[in-house]
Amino acid sequence: MAAYEPCPFCQHDAAQPVRFTPWGGVVGPRLLSLVKCKSCGKQFNGRSGTQVDKAIKVYTWVTMATLAIVAAWAIYSFVAPSSDSAPPNQNTRPALRMMST
Repeated sequence: MAAYEPCPFCQHDAAQPVRFTPWGGVVGPRLLSLVKCKSCGKQFNGRSGTQVDKAIKVYTWVTMATLAIVAAWAIYSFVAPSSDSAPPNQNTRPALRMMST
């Protein structure tokens, strides 16, 4: 029994796991069970034996959306004024009165 499903492109049953990809780093290939066929060199899901093109696009879009939300939150937290600070142009000390003689 083979460790992975046969390649959907060439039906060869020898494949090796992919450890790193530019789009998913080290996490993406593990989430998608990504393997590479030793015969034709194409990548596919080793558990189901299906192509991963759509899954890669979904993974990339979800990752980019998450990063955009985190970046927007970080920028907002630095730009937005904090509620505990005094409003600008307002003195926090009482003014000294000059006494006339």
